[in-house]
Amino acid sequence: MKLSRIGTARPRRSRSVAGITRLGPHIVFVHARNVRGHAEHFVETWHDNGAIDMPAIFCALENIGYAGSVRPDHAPSMAGETNDTPGYEMLGRLFAAGYLRGLMQAA
Repeated sequence: MKLSRIGTARPRRSRSVAGITRLGPHIVFVHARNVRGHAEHFVETWHDNGAIDMPAIFCALENIGYAGSVRPDHAPSMAGETNDTPGYEMLGRLFAAGYLRGLMQAA
């Protein structure tokens, strides 16, 4: 089985939504993250604060009837976290999971 990645360092909204629409039946897992920058130099951001239009992504997933798993990728650390495991600190991931859940419910 060949797996495809829709996301890139900075996809255009139309390309991402079109990719979801085209590949819909083959999408089995969504691993969401957001970034600023370009493929050679980017910074991961909060899921609601990057170049990727997350609400449009989740509307596209809803439109194809996606019912699989969704999980946040890396999230920035929040105040008070040690940052011993950058991208995987608990408070940042909880914020990200809540934001993605809200998008799923709003779509």
